[in-house]
Amino acid sequence: MILIISSCSKQELILNENKETEVTKNEKYFTIIPHHNLVDEKIDEYYNYLKNKYNNFDNIIIISPNHFENVYYSPWVETKFCNKMYPNECLTINSLDWINLDKNIISNENIDELVLTKEHWIANHFKFINKYFKNSDIYSILLKIDIEKDYSLEEISEKLKNYNFKWKTLFIWSVDFSHHVNEKVAVFHDMNTLDYLNGWFEKKIEVDCPNCLYLIKDLSSHYSKNNFDLYSRTSTDSFLNINSNFDNTSHIYWEFIKEKKDNYDSVFSWLLDVSNFDINTWTWNINNNYVYWMFFWDTHFTRWFTSYYNKNTIDDYLSCFYSNADLTREIDYWHNRIFYWFDIVWVNLETSVWYKDECQYSQKEIKFQTDPKYLLDFKKVWINTFNLANNHSYDCWNIWYEATKKYLEQNNLDYFWDWRKDEQKVLKKDINWTKVAFVWFNDIWNQINISDKSDKIKTLTDEWYIVIVNIHWWMEYHLKSNNRQKNIAKSFIDSWAKLIIWHHPHVVQDYEIYKWVPIFYSLWNFIFDQPFENTLKWYWLVFAINNNSVKYNLLEFNRNSKNFMIDCNSFK
Repeated sequence: MILIISSCSKQELILNENKETEVTKNEKYFTIIPHHNLVDEKIDEYYNYLKNKYNNFDNIIIISPNHFENVYYSPWVETKFCNKMYPNECLTINSLDWINLDKNIISNENIDELVLTKEHWIANHFKFINKYFKNSDIYSILLKIDIEKDYSLEEISEKLKNYNFKWKTLFIWSVDFSHHVNEKVAVFHDMNTLDYLNGWFEKKIEVDCPNCLYLIKDLSSHYSKNNFDLYSRTSTDSFLNINSNFDNTSHIYWEFIKEKKDNYDSVFSWLLDVSNFDINTWTWNINNNYVYWMFFWDTHFTRWFTSYYNKNTIDDYLSCFYSNADLTREIDYWHNRIFYWFDIVWVNLETSVWYKDECQYSQKEIKFQTDPKYLLDFKKVWINTFNLANNHSYDCWNIWYEATKKYLEQNNLDYFWDWRKDEQKVLKKDINWTKVAFVWFNDIWNQINISDKSDKIKTLTDEWYIVIVNIHWWMEYHLKSNNRQKNIAKSFIDSWAKLIIWHHPHVVQDYEIYKWVPIFYSLWNFIFDQPFENTLKWYWLVFAINNNSVKYNLLEFNRNSKNFMIDCNSFK
């Protein structure tokens, strides 16, 4: 050992040292910093962190969304840009000569040969760059904010890979994450986006510039920086300690690095109720991608809702789930859309989908039917899965049930359950290479055979499925669970079910954690015309589930007792 090391000449050691210095000088660094203006101290803190970690950068390339135009932008020549709100805060933006545009399309006002930008893409960074990296050469690119990858991204990516940026270069993606969404939901939006950035699969993401993140993922991967260092997550609500609901915006501080650094959960755990499994019991499945899921409970849009005296429409009841409660938003518009990217958003559909004659074959006193046209309204807000394992699916036996399945299939909506067919008692989904099995049981007509169902859950678990059990049963309006519910739920968890959910009582019952698994013994009405006491308490349940953990939040909001309308400002 000693002889080998001593055999290297002094000149060789100097050459090697120079080579390492050269590599360091030409290194590319990639980071995400928000451009929202409400948390200057956090942005300053992160720039200071970069300064202490890397000392300096020869070049800084800022890539950010162009909110006001639908084309790419970079200045033709060196241009002095100033913050419109603070005209003394300016940066000289260098030219990227490979971008060839006919005009300067950013919204500008030319004042004394300066360019004052109305766009907030770079303006919030001016004072921090001047403070910490005053001698760096600054370049900029504005990108269209499309949700789908634009063909021009490949060209821009190749140009940036081959562009001769000398020495040490920092790429800054100035991107805000979840926009105008309640904090308890925004957390899950952000987790989903970070899943995408930290994985090799494609996902839909809710940020102000999906194109920007598609580009940084491609570039950072090119330089073998496929892991992340999540410095922090803040938001308008968490940072200012308020509940602004739909004015909330998320801020992520993130750096792409070569080595793996497991700091993901530590940043998010304080925001969530977390149920952690013993990871040693799940070593057979190394796939830890999360599946994101929302559950709304007992739902029908019939009876009072569609009566002659009710002048509201289904849009009125679903308006809270459009972008900023704006019903004019097109279905493909993802920005601010609460449910947009969730893998599964489901309701317990307590009605048949049918609109013609009354049923002559059933003696049931209460029979529900909902016009098929309303399915499209549910679909518009991204509700995509319907549970039929309840006591109203067969209100007119097979006639209405088969019609319900037909209309759901015509609208490309998932559904589950046929009590006659065992193969239709499980909905299997492969989501981002994670296998999930949703198992529903209707205990209204026939009592569940616990042993038989436990064997079914074990079989699915052996096939590497995450098993979620959904049960329709127990007395209506009872506020407490009973011993049989508890015994069933715990038996299924002993068979490795990962989540247990009950409905039918139309009121909120207790819930508990057993062996790290949450059990919700009764959840509440979504769109249901019951004005009784305790039936108007309204929640929805948000989950992120992978092979080793369940993270969830309950969101509560108020509903009008006369017309059952949801108060969009009451989310908490």
